[in-house]
Amino acid sequence: MVSCAALYAISARLALARNEPDLPFGGINIIVAGDFAQLPPVGSPSLFCGDRLQVPDAIQPKITIGKQKNAIGKIIWQQFTTVVILKQNMRQTKTSEADENLRTCLANMRFGACTPSDLEYLRTRTISRRSGHPTFEDPRFRNVSIITALNAQKDKINEIGCQKFADETNQPLVHFYSEDTLTENAASESRKPQRVRKREVLKVKRKLSTHRQQQLWDAYPCSTSEHIPGKLSLCVGMPIMIHHNDATELCITKGQEGTVVGWQESLGSQDQTILDTLFVELIKPPRPIRVPGLPMNVVALTHGTKKLWCQLPDDLVVQVSREQVLVLPNFAMTDYASQGKTREFNVIDLNNCKTVPSSGWVNPSMSLREVGLIRIKRIKQKS
Repeated sequence: MVSCAALYAISARLALARNEPDLPFGGINIIVAGDFAQLPPVGSPSLFCGDRLQVPDAIQPKITIGKQKNAIGKIIWQQFTTVVILKQNMRQTKTSEADENLRTCLANMRFGACTPSDLEYLRTRTISRRSGHPTFEDPRFRNVSIITALNAQKDKINEIGCQKFADETNQPLVHFYSEDTLTENAASESRKPQRVRKREVLKVKRKLSTHRQQQLWDAYPCSTSEHIPGKLSLCVGMPIMIHHNDATELCITKGQEGTVVGWQESLGSQDQTILDTLFVELIKPPRPIRVPGLPMNVVALTHGTKKLWCQLPDDLVVQVSREQVLVLPNFAMTDYASQGKTREFNVIDLNNCKTVPSSGWVNPSMSLREVGLIRIKRIKQKS
């Protein structure tokens, strides 16, 4: 969802481009589309935020620039007065009784008006060994990415999933390591993200020690600001998710899912195995992709370089330039990463979810059919 500050930024850029600073969006007619039941924006208040401390009702003296942008963004939003409400469900279109129960439950859940029968239905879609309940032993849910709330949970599930996939397919799990170098401004206070400014920062400008490098490789992707793995564990056939927009014309976009077909490797500066090129077969791309010399829908991903902040186990924070192929194993994804997807088989875990009821509706609503939805958390009714 677009935040107040983001809407202000869009309007300001259009006004600047058209040299119309006094007109919202530079005088251009704008159509916005979305759903207020979706997950809220990250790091900034939503358009319907009622917290006057974050979004003042008007521009006032002594408020920060950020709050001024929030206030202007909300004022711009309130100028949209023509609203079209779409009511037809275009995703869950099956006509069985179970699918009708799913549609009814989702419609009620969206407005926070679930009935006792809705809650009872959701309980039947919770993993259990009792008769009539879904289980992980069902082959239809094998290697289906689990939607979870926390990046730490996602990374741990992916670690377990990689090893399990390798064992089940009788393949060795190959580890590919990143090339990390300290950046010149590793100790620059002004360049550190807000959340790490009070932590100890590595104040040296030299090559990483072997000990520090090993810590960076062993750390989960969630310990870095860009979620780029220091160690990428792969084998042929493993599900992965692309983590960067490399070539939109080839459907190599952030969030695109695929499976590993093969790779080209070499040795890095510390004699570690590094990934030069990863060949991936895209899963249900928006259009067929044909790259000369490769099978249909198979693309080649090369390594990229990103500057990122890394937190080490002793809370030391360093900024490094990391060279790695920008993909992640896809045995789990966060609720934010899953937005916009339609999933035939949809496994969701709402434990530790901080955005309920949004996640409670968004995650199940991705299910294409009732039989494809399973939950890992029991539904409790408030007394």
